[in-house]
Order: sequence, then C-alpha cells, then structure tokens
Amino acid sequence: MKKMINLIIILFLALAMLLILPNICKAATARDEETLNNAIQSAESGSTIEIQNNITITKPITVTKEITIDGNGYTLAGSTEWTSTSGNQTMFTASSSKAKLTLKDIDLNNGPKYGIQAYEAGKVILNNVGITGFKYGGILVNGGYVEIIDLHLGYNGTVANNGIEIDQGASVKNTPTLVMNGTLTSDSTENVIRPAENGYLTEFIISNTESTVNKVVIAGDKVVLTDENDKVISETTIPEKVTPNVDESAKKVIITLIQGEKINRITVNDGDTITKKQLDEYITIESNKNETGISEETARMAKIKKLQEENSDIAGWIEIEGTNINYPVLQGKDDEYYLTHNYKKEKSQKGSIFLSKDYDLKLPSDNLLIYGHNLISGQMFNNLLKYKDREFYEKHPNIRFTTAKEDLKFEIISAFYSKVFLKSEENVFRYYNFVTAKSEKDYNNFVENAKKASIYATNKEAEYGDRLITLVTCSYHVEDGRFVVIGVVY
Repeated sequence: MKKMINLIIILFLALAMLLILPNICKAATARDEETLNNAIQSAESGSTIEIQNNITITKPITVTKEITIDGNGYTLAGSTEWTSTSGNQTMFTASSSKAKLTLKDIDLNNGPKYGIQAYEAGKVILNNVGITGFKYGGILVNGGYVEIIDLHLGYNGTVANNGIEIDQGASVKNTPTLVMNGTLTSDSTENVIRPAENGYLTEFIISNTESTVNKVVIAGDKVVLTDENDKVISETTIPEKVTPNVDESAKKVIITLIQGEKINRITVNDGDTITKKQLDEYITIESNKNETGISEETARMAKIKKLQEENSDIAGWIEIEGTNINYPVLQGKDDEYYLTHNYKKEKSQKGSIFLSKDYDLKLPSDNLLIYGHNLISGQMFNNLLKYKDREFYEKHPNIRFTTAKEDLKFEIISAFYSKVFLKSEENVFRYYNFVTAKSEKDYNNFVENAKKASIYATNKEAEYGDRLITLVTCSYHVEDGRFVVIGVVY
C-alpha cells in the first residue's frame, strides 16, 4: 500500500511539472532573423525572447502581442537589401492595443525608415536601448505609447537629426503618448523630440514619472528635454496647430544664465524664484571672480573709475597684502598738496598716498614714484619700514597698483634706507629723480643702484622696458631720512 501511495505522489508531481513547464519555458532564443521571427510568431503573450547573436534584419518586424526581447548586449542591424512589407519599412512596430513590446539591452542600427514605431495604441518600453543610423528617425510615436527607461539616440535622419518623432497618421485615432521614466541621452541636440508638422497631429501627451532623471517639458511653444538639474539639452518648436497635453508640473519657462562665454539654459516653473543653490549648479565663481562673474581685476578698475567721479585726482589704488597699506593714490599738480589733504581734498594731518606729479599715466612713465607719511599709528606708509627685515619681505614680496585702465602687480627687488640729499652731495643715489628713463643705460643704472643699496639680496631682476614702482616714506635714522621699497612688474 505504501508503494502505491508513493507512486501516486510521483505521478501527481510529474503531471504538475508538465502543466507548469510551458509557463517556465516561455523564454525562446534567437540567433538569426529567421529564428527571431519564428519566436515572435509562436510566442505566447508575456513571453521573453533571448537574442544570442548579432542579427542582420532584412524586413520589418511587427509585434501584435505582449513580448520582451532581451538583446543581451547584441546588435540588430538593418540590411542594405531591405524588403518593404505593405509600405512599412520600420525595423520594429508595436501595432494595435494588444501589442506591448519591451526591448532591453539591445542596439538597433541602420534602416530605411525608423528604428521603432508605436502605432495606434501599441506600446513600446525601452530599457538600455541604443538606436542609430535610421534614415527617417529613431522612434516614431504614431498614435502609440512609448516609455523610456534607458535610451541612447545616435544620429538618425538624413537632412537633419530626428530622434523621437511624435505623430498621428491620417487614419490614426489614438493620441500619441511619450512617458519619461529614466534617462534619455542623444549624440545630437537637434530635434531629439520633434512633434510632426504634417497637419494630422493635433495633440500629444507627455508624462514624467517621479523617479525619472531626464524630463520632457513644455516651455511656451517648445518641447524641451532637460537633464537631472533642469538644464536644457534640446528644444524643438511645436507646430502652431498642435496642443501638448501635460500636467502643470511639466509647464515651464526657460531662463538663460550667461557667465562670460559660458551659457546655460534652465527650465523653472512660471513665477518661481531662482535660488542661490540653483545658480551655484550652473555658475562657477572662479577664484579671481566675484559673485557677478566679473574678474577681481575688472572690479578693482571699475572701483577707481567710480572714485574718480568724486575726485579726478585719484590716480589709482595701492595695496600690499598682509600690511595696513591699502589706500587710494592721488596725483596733484604739485607734490605738496596731498601731504596735508585726504582723497576728498579735506585738510588732514595724515595727508594721502600720492604719485609724483612728474609721472605720466597716459604714456605711461617707467617708474611709479609714490610717497606717503610714516605715522606712529601704523597708517599710511608706516608698514614700509617692516621691509628692513628679510623675513617680512619673504612673506610679503608683492605690491599691487590698480588704475582705471590696468591692474599691475610688482615683485620687490630692493628695500633700503636713504635720505634726501643736498645738491652739493656727489656720487649718491638720488632714487627720487627717476620717473622716466632717458635711455636704456639710464634705466639700468637706476636698477643697479637700487639693488646695490638694498639691505638684502632678493635675486629678482628688472630689464629695460619693465615697469617699476618706488615707494618712499620718512625714516628717522638720519636727518631727512627716508625708507624706500622698489619693485618690478610681473
């Protein structure tokens, strides 16, 4: 009796396996065009067909049921000897409301018309699919439904690129629908998504899932493809008589952001405020630029122009980083006035930092000879005397001087104690008499004397034609003593 029961159980399990087996074995295989067509024709609804080789396609394939074609990374390429079927020359067509074609992990290359068509309520789902080289376009949404999970479009079309064409043929009753549910990339930014202009299309539907990376939105009379940051990838004009059917979240306006030669176009909701976070995603403020995108150099020169509206005697601005020296530089008709007046022309014991009256800003002259008081408070040119120490020089080797027309940087080549010499004194270095070189020899003599006088060697060189700057302040080591710092432009 026990053996009989075991036998019945075995027979029962065998029968169950026979009943289940057809459902388990729904995955057919295809190694060439013939086996692919046979698999599609014989497949039950919901079946998967596994591609096991690169296949050359010679005629259109029409799908009228629900199937998945898993390309396993292989390519289906259109033959140069293509056979039309009832006027249809598209590689894959999902035709009728019962058709649901899912393509995954596959590339479609070359064909006389389109790579894929979703026709009259037929559905196509594309997951990790590449389409390129089709003469009419990559995809035709002809009254059907196309959902994009992962799609890459190469160049499709002849005269112009035509990625995804949205259309409604003369006899088509259903409204074409495009659903974005992932990523869409394209080798061309032209006509990535294009509503047809044949006069039959009057309406199309666009939908974006919550998880989609790329979006298709409507901005005025444009259908726009955007990236994950709402940056415009492609835009195409919607024909005048065509109405897009989208929810409010897909209705946008385009904002153009310009930074120098860099242009970014983004989509935002109508009436939204652009936030700093959004701007930061598209505009990179370089280290030498401010938040307006204007270079620091340009901003400094603009500042001088503004100051000159208050006082036309303002010649520029001097700054030595790491010191208190950060002042406007004046130039009067003589070298006396700004010893006792500030940049507003008000009486002041501090005076101003001022440029020698002999310096010609228009030429310009060879040596910016600039004076300033040495105040106990540390203001004006007091900090110049810190250059008596080599260590301080090594930490602060540069001088910056900005005019309304140029922003100059100098590296220090000499720092020394000196004085105002009597006319009777001979063989002395009258640094304060050099503004414009009379000759190359005159220039070289000045540089040579400056380096000889320096408290320490800087190992910096100046050649004839290089602009120089000479900063002078009082020093009390001798009567009429002075401390001098000289730099060369770099």
